Amino acid sequence: MMRHACGYFLVNRGYNTREIQDFLGHRDIKHTEIDLFVGKFASFGTF
Repeated sequence: MMRHACGYFLVNRGYNTREIQDFLGHRDIKHTEIDLFVGKFASFGTF
């Protein structure tokens, strides 16, 4: 879950999805989008 939260944190700091994809080491942008979606809920403490 830390990975998801990290991706969401970067979005809130102004990084775009491609930059986050590269940072997290994802080959497919869909994986990054999943991390960002899950990170949104993790940051609100819904899990």
